[in-house]
Amino acid sequence: MFDFIAEINTINSKSELNNEIFNSIDVYKKLNFNTNIIESENSKFVYLTKHSNTNSVFENEKYIVLIFGYCFTRINNSENSEKKRLFAENIADFYNKYQSEITKFIKGSYSVLIFEKEKKILNIFTDEFNLRKVYYAKINDKLLITNSLSVFPKYSENYFSKLNQKSLLEYYLFDFDLNNDTFIENVKVLDSGSHLKYSDNQISIKNYWNIFDHYNNLTPVLDKKASIISIEKILKQNIKMYAENSEKTAFALTGGYDSRTNLALLNGNLKDKFFYSYGIKESFDVKISKKIASKFKLNFKSFLMDGDFEKKFDENAEISVGIGDGESEMNRANYIFAYKNIYKNYDYILTGLFGSELIKRPTSLGGYIDKNVKSILLSSNLEETFNEIIDKIKAKDFINQEVIDKYKNKIFEELKSNKFLNNNYETALKFFYYITGIGISKYFMKEIKVERPFVENLHPFLDIEFVDELLKTPFPWVFNWNTKKSLFENLKIHRFYACIIDMNNPKLANIISTHAYKPKYLLNKIYLPFLIIQYYYYSKKIKKIGIFKSQNLNENFYNKYKNELNIYSQVFNNQNIEYDFKKHMKNFTRLTSIQIWMKKSGIKI
Repeated sequence: MFDFIAEINTINSKSELNNEIFNSIDVYKKLNFNTNIIESENSKFVYLTKHSNTNSVFENEKYIVLIFGYCFTRINNSENSEKKRLFAENIADFYNKYQSEITKFIKGSYSVLIFEKEKKILNIFTDEFNLRKVYYAKINDKLLITNSLSVFPKYSENYFSKLNQKSLLEYYLFDFDLNNDTFIENVKVLDSGSHLKYSDNQISIKNYWNIFDHYNNLTPVLDKKASIISIEKILKQNIKMYAENSEKTAFALTGGYDSRTNLALLNGNLKDKFFYSYGIKESFDVKISKKIASKFKLNFKSFLMDGDFEKKFDENAEISVGIGDGESEMNRANYIFAYKNIYKNYDYILTGLFGSELIKRPTSLGGYIDKNVKSILLSSNLEETFNEIIDKIKAKDFINQEVIDKYKNKIFEELKSNKFLNNNYETALKFFYYITGIGISKYFMKEIKVERPFVENLHPFLDIEFVDELLKTPFPWVFNWNTKKSLFENLKIHRFYACIIDMNNPKLANIISTHAYKPKYLLNKIYLPFLIIQYYYYSKKIKKIGIFKSQNLNENFYNKYKNELNIYSQVFNNQNIEYDFKKHMKNFTRLTSIQIWMKKSGIKI
C-alpha cells in the first residue's frame, strides 16, 4: 500500500468518501495502481497498491489494520522470540495483546491505523522519526486521515481548498511548520511518536515518545572497541531482518559509507542480489559504485542522468511536485527517473538513507538545518534574531510584505513556545534535538513522498534501536562538538564505519569513497599522510561534479506554468524569485514547486 484515505464516523452517518478520489487527481493518472476499498458500519478505507494483493492491509471480525510504511519486531525486546517483519495481520495480533502499549514491541518507519469495529474506535500510531507522515482533519461528524495532502480538496472543495498562509510563511522561514499545521487550512499533521485516538466523535492525542525525555542523559557509555562490536551486532541483525525478502529488494550502492556498510554486512550470495546507483556519468557516486560492482562481480546497473533523463524530466517533475504535497520540489525528478526503472521488478529498496547525519559535524548539514534555524539555535536573543530574519526576507521580497506583516507576530509567539527552537540546552544539544527531532524527518520525508508509488524504502540506519545504540558510543558529533576543527579530527569520527567495513570485507575498505579518501585510511594514524593527500586531490573534484545537474531543466519546467501562477500574486512575488534563482536555487525550486502543486490541487488564496 502506498497511498490511502480513511473516513471514520462514529454516529453512522452516510459516507461522503468517493471511491475514485485518487483517480480524480491529475498526477495519479500518470501512475499505475490498483484501487482497493474496505468498508464497515462506521468506516471506509480507500487505498492504492502496486499489486492486486497487499499484506499492509488486514481485516477480520474485530479490526481493520493499515500500515503505511513498514514495521519490525524490536530486536532487544525479550517478548519477541522471532525477529521479523510485521505485516497488518501481525499488527492486529500485537494490538489484540498489547493494546496501546504496542509501540513498545514494534519498530520501523510507519504510521499504523487500527480501527476497532465493535468499539467504533480508531487508533493511529506514528514512529519516533515520522517519515511516513499522516494528515488528519475533522469535518462535521467525520474524521479524515490520509498520507496525501492533495486528496483533501477532492473530498471537500468548500472546506479544504484555502491556503494556510501562516503555515506557508513558516515553511519559507524555517523549512517546517511550528505548530503541525499544513498548507491547507483545517488540516493538521500528526506528530512523531504519537497515538491518536478517535472515539465518540472526539480526538485525543498523546505522545508515547518524546525526544527530550528519551535522550535526556546523553553520555557515551561504551569505549571505542566495545562500540564497534555493539554497532556491528545490531547492524548485522537489522540488515538480516530488513533484507529478508532480498529477491524483491534492490540494494542501493553509492560512493558513500552507508550503502558500503550495508554491502559489507550482507550475508549470502551477493550474485543473487541486485545493486543500483544513479547520477550523471561523470559523478563519483557512479564511478565508485561501478568500480565496487566490477570488483565484486555484482549484479549491478547504473541509471545515468543523461539524454533520457532530460527528455523525461518534465514528466517526472510533474509526478514529483504532484504527489509531493507542496514539500517535494521539481528537482526530485531524479528519484522518480531511477525508481521507474526499478519498480517493475522490485518492491523494496534498501538504502543507507541515513546514518552519518549523527556522525558528521552539523556545519555540513545544510539540507537538515535551514540557515534561519541555524541562526536561531545560535542566538542569545530570540526576538532580536527573529526580527533580523524578518528584515532579511522582506529585503528579498519573495513573499509579499503584507503577508509577512500579517503573521509575523503570531509566528513569533509560536516560535517562543517551540521547544526545538527555543530552549536552554547547551549548543550541541540544541542542534542534536533539532536535527534528530525535526531535520531528519523533513529532509527524508521529501524523498519518501516521491518514492512511494514505485518502491518502499527500507533504511536500517534510521532505526530507533540503531540510533539508541549509536548514542551509547563516542562517535556521534554531539559528543565531539568541541573537537578541534582539523581535517583529521573531523574525519576520524567516521572511523566506526571504516572498522565495520574492514571487519566484514577488507577489500571494500581499500576503495575510495565520496568522502575523498579510502576508509582504511581511518584505521591507523600511519595512513594520515595518504588520507590528506587523497582528500585534497579529490574533495574539490567530487564536490564540483555532484550527482546530477538540472538547473536549466528546473527553469524550463517552471516556465511552462509561470503564467498560470499569477493567481497567487497576493502571496508570492515570482518576478523576484525568478530573477534571483541562480543564487537561491533552494528558494526558487521550493517556492515555485509549491505554487505548481497548489494550482494542480485547487488550493486558493
